Amino acid sequence: MKTLITRMTLFGVMVLAGCSTNHFPEPKSMEPMVEFWERVYSEWNENQAVYHDNRYLSVIYDVVPVPNQDRRDFLRANENILREELVDMVARYQNKEKLTRNQRHWVKLLKKAGGEAAIYGAPERLRYQTGLKNNFRKGLEISGRYLPEFKAIMKRHNVPEEIAYLPHVESSFQGRAYSHVGAAGMWQFMPSTARDYMPMQRNVIDGRLDPFMAAEGAARYLGAANQRTQAWPLALTGYNHGVGGMVRAKNQLGTDDIGKIVWQYQGDRFGFASRNFYAEFLAAKRIADNSDSYFPGLHPQKPRKVDAITLNAPIKVRDLANALMISEIDLIELNPAWLKNIQINQAAIPANIPVWLPKGTAKRMPQDIGRVYDKR
Repeated sequence: MKTLITRMTLFGVMVLAGCSTNHFPEPKSMEPMVEFWERVYSEWNENQAVYHDNRYLSVIYDVVPVPNQDRRDFLRANENILREELVDMVARYQNKEKLTRNQRHWVKLLKKAGGEAAIYGAPERLRYQTGLKNNFRKGLEISGRYLPEFKAIMKRHNVPEEIAYLPHVESSFQGRAYSHVGAAGMWQFMPSTARDYMPMQRNVIDGRLDPFMAAEGAARYLGAANQRTQAWPLALTGYNHGVGGMVRAKNQLGTDDIGKIVWQYQGDRFGFASRNFYAEFLAAKRIADNSDSYFPGLHPQKPRKVDAITLNAPIKVRDLANALMISEIDLIELNPAWLKNIQINQAAIPANIPVWLPKGTAKRMPQDIGRVYDKR
């Protein structure tokens, strides 16, 4: 009975959280996708693999424990075995032969999700996803340090405050996250895009690694994306797929309904990741808005307390630390965008970018060195 009550309570939270907002509607056609990612983030942990249909995410074939060693080999071997069973299921169904118990269940799921036609392509659509429950929980705790400022940044740029939750999807709020394609930081900017939106100088500074600089960049990028797409769901999906691609999708289908686009658009590179990006965001937002219901006993980090300045002219870390009577280590820790050449005093800190200082330090700053950072 306790389990039943807990599930009913959580369901009520999910229904309330699932209500559409003006900026981020939740199309009914996408609800199975949102629910799938909600479970990835809050139910399945990193040592569980979910084998599912990559188009109809309500079709889940199996959830299996994953060993700590030889994980990839295990996952792929299990995938091959399951794909053979699906091939056998299709053959039996076509020939009107008796199905196994599992196959009968899978056929029922597929028919409900996509009609009889969904059965025949099932082997090719098989995919696995490992859970992210523990990482998401950690991200919720880490986010306490960042969300107040992130939301303020979004508000300053006339961007919906909910976009502050995007790092849950991109990096689980890990400031040093790197992707295999070259994206970096909490907001996962590619170098080519980052150069237009934040300080970037080879071997000197990488604004992607400073969560707050990158948040400013994300706000500006998404604001511009919304101007082009005229729809926040498309702008947000463009963060993953590219804004030009979403404009083409809108023009080709004659709609800005993200629910229709994710099901109907067949553009180049609009694959699983792009189709699911908005659903992942909605799931992350749903959980973050009701984090205590999903993860009781959280211990969020406290917001940072810093001063912010900009320099009148470039200066080396050693000289700035001496002028402010603080340690170089403290300065470097507060400014993760500074790369090695700045850290070892081979290059100067550039002027006219935000520099974070320990709280109360800015009042000791000589006027010829810098000024209080104007966030506008």
